[in-house]
Parts: sequence; structure tokens; C-alpha cells
Amino acid sequence: GALTEPFAGDWLIERVDRSAGVYRTAHPGEIVLDNGLVRQMLRLTPHAALVGYTDLAERETLLRSVRPEALVTLDGTEYAVGGLTGQPEHAYLLPEWLDAMDADPAAFRCVAMRVGPIAERFAWKRVRWSEDRPWPPPGVELQLDFVAPDGPHAGVTVTVHRELYDGLPLSAKWFTLRNGSDRPVRVDAFTSDLLAAVEHESDVEKPKGWETPAIHVETDFSYGGFRPESAEQGVRWVPDPLHSSQVNYQRQTPNLLKVSAPVGPGLPVEPGGTFGSFRTWQLVFDSTDRERQGLARRRMYRTIAPWCTENPILMHVRSADPD
Repeated sequence: GALTEPFAGDWLIERVDRSAGVYRTAHPGEIVLDNGLVRQMLRLTPHAALVGYTDLAERETLLRSVRPEALVTLDGTEYAVGGLTGQPEHAYLLPEWLDAMDADPAAFRCVAMRVGPIAERFAWKRVRWSEDRPWPPPGVELQLDFVAPDGPHAGVTVTVHRELYDGLPLSAKWFTLRNGSDRPVRVDAFTSDLLAAVEHESDVEKPKGWETPAIHVETDFSYGGFRPESAEQGVRWVPDPLHSSQVNYQRQTPNLLKVSAPVGPGLPVEPGGTFGSFRTWQLVFDSTDRERQGLARRRMYRTIAPWCTENPILMHVRSADPD
């Protein structure tokens, strides 16, 4: 179908009359994921990479620099998965630069694309009253297959999954690795999401605390805390060494999102076996208002984990049996 205009209403209180979809643009080899609230633009050639990320409600560009879709370290060698090189300035991204940017020959190369509806992560057994919410949530999934370059890991495939949900500015991302070679491969480390975002604030010196970009980032790898901010082990906003023209003279502005396991995993994948990363969700805030951000997060949880509406009262009991 044709790409529609951005949704002009308030998605928190009005029904968004647009569905998430994947569309081709007028430029060959370019596609967009769009749901009327956020838009992610990708180039598929010469390597696949995210080249545009827009908050349609605020008409704000969130992306300032092109990075690989993922990073994987196999048997001690780090590989980029997709990405483009040759961007002349990393404080912003001009569309006219993209045609001149090149592919890293040592990176995994995109060879296939698939589009379909979002699949359930696991079965939800509805045994109690809950809000009548759909499972799996409505939206679209884009899968990009990447193959390893010629060399010791030829035959290894990485599939990058992107999901975009209907009705709210929410997306998800993860990857699966398949060992199609004839020998075991060890996954030493990985970065499943890498986003060079426009900085939320600029400071010449070092502030007491940095304001990070207005994106709530959460994974299903959270543990060891009662709130996402304290329990999130894999999400970090870090300085970007490529952003040399930033205002901070020590180049410490935390405007590079890195989502990775803090340790390892160091797991062997046997021939024919697979390995999957944890999932990351990005919720784009369209306001700095604390109450509105909280309402947006509640909508996110009801969308991706609707079982949280089963019982709003916490009871320390061992059985839900009425007797």
C-alpha cells in the first residue's frame, strides 16, 4: 500500500487510524517502517542500515549517524552486521550523503528481506480476567538476513528482526544467529542495538547529570531491581567517539545507545544450531511531561505484556483458587 500522512491527533486519547507497515520509497533499495507516529528508514544496498528515524508527532529527527544493525564477536573476531561507512560528519546526517557512503567488505552482508505480522513471543494462557487486549499485538515485523564474509565464519547467518506496533510510537529489535558452517562457532559478545541519536542537551563542561535522548529503552533481560531504570542490565547511553564536533570539549555527551550483554555470553553454537539475543523495545516520547511519559509507558506494557492487566492487586498468596 501507499505510505500515508502522519497521524495528526493525540494517540493517547484517540484511535490511530493507521496500521504499521513496510513501504518502498522512490529511491531504489530503500524502505520505511511507518505507523503514522514514528518512521524508520533503511537502505538495503550496498549494505543494510538504518538511515532515518523520525518522531512524526514532533517532526523531530532522532538519528544523526549511520551505524551497523548489530555487532557480533565470533571466536574472538568482531563483525559488523550491515552498516555504511564514509559519513563525513557525525553530528547530523544529510540524505545526499547516503549515495556516496560505502559498505565495509568485512561486515555481514544483507541478502534477503521478509515482512509479516508480529508473532507471539510465547503463548499467553488466559486463566483470569484481564483487559480484552490482542495477543500477539498488532503490527508488522521486518526480517533482514545477513551472511558472513568469506573467511573462517562463512556459512554463519544473522537475521535482524524489527517490529513496529500499531497505535503507539513503539518498536522492537533483536537478532538470531544460525551456524550454517560445519564446525562450532563461539558467540563471545554481541551488541544487538546501536543507535547514534541526536543529543538531548549540549554542555561544554561536565554536568551533574546528563539528559539522555527522549526514548525509553527496555529489554526482557532486566533483573536485579524493582524499576526498569535500576533493573536494566544491557542498556547504556555512552559517549560516541565518532562525534568529534560536539559541544562538550571532552567528547563525553552520552548520545550513543548500546544494548548488549554486560558479560559474555561466550556460548558455543554447534553446526545447524542457533543463538538469539534478548529483545529491546524503544518507546519514543513526544513530550517531556512526566505524566504523559508515564501514560505512554503504561500503554507500552499493556501492548507487549497484556497479562499485566490480569490482576491489578498484589496479594502474597500461594494459590488463586477461590476456596
